[in-house]
Amino acid sequence: MYKEIFNLAGAKKSQLRSTFILMSIYGMIKTIPLIFLYFIILEFLNPSLDIVKILGLAGLIAISYVMLTIIDHRLFLRSMEQGLTISYDVRMKLGDKLTKLSLGFFTENATGELNTTLGEYVSRVEYFITYMAPYLLSSQITTIIVLILFFILDWRLALAALAITPLIWLAFKYSDKVAERVQKEREKSLFNVNSRILDFIQGISVIKIFNQDIVKFQSFQKAVEEFRDKNIQNTSATIIPGIILLVFSSLFIFIILPFGLYFYFNGTLSLEILIFFIIATPAFSDSLAHYLYGYLHVKHSIGHAIKHIFQVLDEESLPEPQEVVKIERFDIVFKNVNFSYDNQPLLENISGYGGSKCPVVVIGDPVGKDQSLKSLL
Repeated sequence: MYKEIFNLAGAKKSQLRSTFILMSIYGMIKTIPLIFLYFIILEFLNPSLDIVKILGLAGLIAISYVMLTIIDHRLFLRSMEQGLTISYDVRMKLGDKLTKLSLGFFTENATGELNTTLGEYVSRVEYFITYMAPYLLSSQITTIIVLILFFILDWRLALAALAITPLIWLAFKYSDKVAERVQKEREKSLFNVNSRILDFIQGISVIKIFNQDIVKFQSFQKAVEEFRDKNIQNTSATIIPGIILLVFSSLFIFIILPFGLYFYFNGTLSLEILIFFIIATPAFSDSLAHYLYGYLHVKHSIGHAIKHIFQVLDEESLPEPQEVVKIERFDIVFKNVNFSYDNQPLLENISGYGGSKCPVVVIGDPVGKDQSLKSLL
């Protein structure tokens, strides 16, 4: 996913990479309050309690949280600016690409699908860069750093905590499978509803001319209702798998606590390390759960978006003309033409001519249909 995002970034790739690096560093320094807390625990367990040192460490924790809030805000503004800039560039690339494609491309691809690609799919890329990338990277790095601290302090408890990794992996794969299935169905419904919206808005004048208001509105309503149902189905289908994943990601404390108490009463684990594990484990579980759940939240939606964006960008362009041909006349001639709307015959054997500066003259027009034809043309 990150590789494709970097490819879409184009000239902004280096700036985006530096932002992601800063996000990773932010994830590392989020663990600093835990380290200060560990030193406070050590001081409380010291026979000669130093109140000044404890207050100083508590002050450092407060300062670190203030600094983390400021850094988080600055990184958010930076990622938002880059998300907006990159999404603008991607839309311009797509627009430029569409002008270079053959007419066959537009007959083979629904208008709603192209509208979705330029609209919602590019917005998903913007959303990922602006909101989800900082969230995922910082949570991922925080999880790794805390796990490293666990191994440094006591590798036995760290290994014991990793014993539930297979359960988390199974829950993740199950959630991923369900999310992939319902997301595919939602994307199909999204294309359909966007096509219906465009058809309804662009054709509303023609719809009224031929008195098809009720029929076409029912078609529009059906597409919107189907999209609503797919969204509800998407949410309902992923609730239970998501809960299972979050529950399994929160089981570390139930593994670490009994093992920690066992090692402590056997005299092979110090009290301060046990207390640190008890305090740090919820933070570790929280970071891991945020990363896994957040990744599942964007994996397939962003994946579909990137896939369709690259499908358009990778289409073979028509050769550029050597010189621009200026059109001098815009005359229209038609003979023995039949007109229909929504597979219903309306006008038959119509012939006419329209110059570039004169209205259409209809020959052989049935009585009462002249105004409809003029409006249609």
